[in-house]
Amino acid sequence: MKRVYPLLSLFFFIILFCFAYFHTWEVDEAWTYLSVKNESFSDILAYAHFNIANNHLLNSFWFKLMQLASAHNVIFFRLASLISFLFYSYFLYRIVTYKTTFWQSVSDWWLVLFFLPPIMVYFTLGRGYGLATTAFLGALYYMKVWLDEKHQPDYWKFFFLACLSSLSIVSFLFPFLAMLIYIAVRTADPIFSKRNMITAILILPLIGYIYYVGKVILLHDKIINGTDHLFINGMYATFAGALSIYDFCFPFPDLVTRFWLVPVSKALVILTFLPVAWIIVRKRQARAYMELSILLFFTVLLFITHLILKAKYPSDRSIIYVLYLLYIPVISYIVRYRDKYFKLHYFTILLFSIINFCSYFYSLFRPELYATLAKEPARTYAIISDWPNQGDQVYSDLYFDGRLHFSYIAKSFETDWAPVDQKIKTILRDHSADFLLLQRSSWLRDQSLLAAWPAQKLFSSSYKELYLIRLR
Repeated sequence: MKRVYPLLSLFFFIILFCFAYFHTWEVDEAWTYLSVKNESFSDILAYAHFNIANNHLLNSFWFKLMQLASAHNVIFFRLASLISFLFYSYFLYRIVTYKTTFWQSVSDWWLVLFFLPPIMVYFTLGRGYGLATTAFLGALYYMKVWLDEKHQPDYWKFFFLACLSSLSIVSFLFPFLAMLIYIAVRTADPIFSKRNMITAILILPLIGYIYYVGKVILLHDKIINGTDHLFINGMYATFAGALSIYDFCFPFPDLVTRFWLVPVSKALVILTFLPVAWIIVRKRQARAYMELSILLFFTVLLFITHLILKAKYPSDRSIIYVLYLLYIPVISYIVRYRDKYFKLHYFTILLFSIINFCSYFYSLFRPELYATLAKEPARTYAIISDWPNQGDQVYSDLYFDGRLHFSYIAKSFETDWAPVDQKIKTILRDHSADFLLLQRSSWLRDQSLLAAWPAQKLFSSSYKELYLIRLR
């Protein structure tokens, strides 16, 4: 324990475990739970019925296993992501310190950035991002080792983990292909070498499967996380947004609006990065750090795919691997050269990450919908809501023995206002439910109607602010 890093990793693992244990079921997690409930493993693999982007294959398999094991608590469904954090910490450290002479124990503190948001979230939820990120880092590490030492087992470890990351989240296929391009450029091996031929034979089925999955998702999923632009209002803009302040979990929404915290923080992320980018280009650091070369190949690959196949650029959490391809070199450069511009940018995004970290944990102490309903006498309740949330059904099934009967008067999150207002008037007259559950927007619009009814502000999945009104 002479190094800081093991203690740092253990501390954050405990923090993440606590968050995963106490945090509400999220919408996408509940969506996966309900979607795989009546599916077979082969149906999940074939995207037969659960045929949207929310089917993260390996995570869906895990959910199905937990259901077969009769698991009830959310922690079991998040356990695959939590356990992968241990391997994530190992691979991250091995990559950064592999054959470096300048890295010392005190340098470990710079890696705290990789334990804060946006990374923190992916290891506390039953989603595929934690598994994909861990496998990607493992692939990156073994790729680095193989390029240096040329031991064939390391190459196949790289290949296996990269395939695993692509099956966890299909957008991780792009950095995998970029890594293969980098290997081809770096080694200049004959095209028809034995290793290249075996690689091609093995990777073609993976590409074919992911192409099939992509076509199925495009056909059935109307809300796909993607963009038609690369930089401005595009893929890299969403990445900058992931490094700025999050408004959805920030505890003081009025401050977010008054001081424009989201756009201002995003602008600071971009502005402080500009001199960093200039130094990287001017000093040709892409040659010094393989991660930057892979990032370049990845960007060009996406651009070509977009031009030829009209494929959307992945965005936001779907490109979380960019964080490592960019900031492993940035941190290594800081430790080695102490550059003030690199430090300014690093501490800017670190500040926003810490703010988001505190916001996430503050949310655990806010009044929560299902905890409030659990305090009611144990009987059946009818709840009419204007916010469709799959988490409602999961909580009713797993925690309330099916006693919560939710019905919804809106099909979308923030539309259908006129019919919703009319339905609220009818509900208030006929007392057909025990509770009325409204979004903040509906509650504000209809305050004159609701003046005689006490409303309790609560929070639900996805940090949604709701108002619970007892009708009888």
